Amino acid sequence: MSIPYKTLQEVVLPNGERLVLRPLNAFQRYEARFQADLYAAQQLLPWGVDQPNASVLQAQFEQMPEEERRAYLLRAYEEMLRQEAEISCPQLPPLQRQAEETEMAFALRVKAWQEQGELRRGEWLRECLLVEQTRIAGLSVAEQVAACCNRWREHTYREAFATRFLLEALAWSARVVEDPKRRCYESAEAVADLEDADLNALIEGYLSLDTVREPEVPTSPPPC
Repeated sequence: MSIPYKTLQEVVLPNGERLVLRPLNAFQRYEARFQADLYAAQQLLPWGVDQPNASVLQAQFEQMPEEERRAYLLRAYEEMLRQEAEISCPQLPPLQRQAEETEMAFALRVKAWQEQGELRRGEWLRECLLVEQTRIAGLSVAEQVAACCNRWREHTYREAFATRFLLEALAWSARVVEDPKRRCYESAEAVADLEDADLNALIEGYLSLDTVREPEVPTSPPPC
C-alpha cells in the first residue's frame, strides 16, 4: 500500500512549465541542511582565521572609525537577537477560547495578546541592546576588530546557508505533475540556473506551502 503524499500544490512558472510542490519530509530537510552547511562552510573558508583573506577583512575593520565599528557590532548583535527573540524572550501563556466566547471576541482577544507579546519582545530587545552597547564600549580597538571579523563571518555564513538551504529544498520539493515521485530538478544548481522570474515564482509557491524554519539556520559558522 502506498502512503499518500502530503498536500501537493500545483505551480505554473512564467516560462509555462507546470509542476507540483510538496513539503519536505524529515530526511529531505536533513539532507538540505547538510548540503547547505557544506556550501556555507566552503564559501567562508577563505575568510577564516589564518586563511588568505583574513588579513584583508581585518584591515577593513581596522580602518573603520571606532564609532562605525561599535555601530556595526550593535547592529550585528541586534540581528542575532531578533532571530532568537521568539525562543529566548519570555513567552505569554497561550490563549484558550472560552465556551461562551464568540468568534469575534476571541479574535479581538488574540489580537491584543499578540500586540502584548510584541511589546514584551520589544522591551526585552531594548534591554539586551543596552547591556551589549555598554559591553562594546569597554572593548579595546583590537577586541572590536576581532569581534567585527567574527560577526561578519557569522552573517556571511547565515546568508550563504539560508540561500543554499532554500535551493536544496526547492530541488527536493518540485515534482513532475504526472508523477510526483519524480523530481523536476536534480540539484540545487539546476534550480539556481532558472530565470529570475521562474525562480521567484517557485520560491513564492514553496514558501506558501512550507518554509525555512528559523532554528534550521545556524547563528554561527563551524570553526574555520
